[in-house]
Amino acid sequence: MCCNKHLTSAEREMILKFRATGCSITEIAQRLGRNKATVLRGLQRNSINGEYIPAVAEELYQERRMKFMIQHRCI
Repeated sequence: MCCNKHLTSAEREMILKFRATGCSITEIAQRLGRNKATVLRGLQRNSINGEYIPAVAEELYQERRMKFMIQHRCI
């Protein structure tokens, strides 16, 4: 298993590719070395109208991260 908590941009691209080939969430998680909950959560949080676009997913992640940092006075 990967020790990083957050998905990387490269992993987001791979998720899209694997989904396009019909891989299940479990298969994707195994191929990425991630927990399947991490992959599923990434797809659920970052899909717009049922469509997952890695660049948009990364943007949404960055927005949530910035909001958290501001709320918790980390910056």
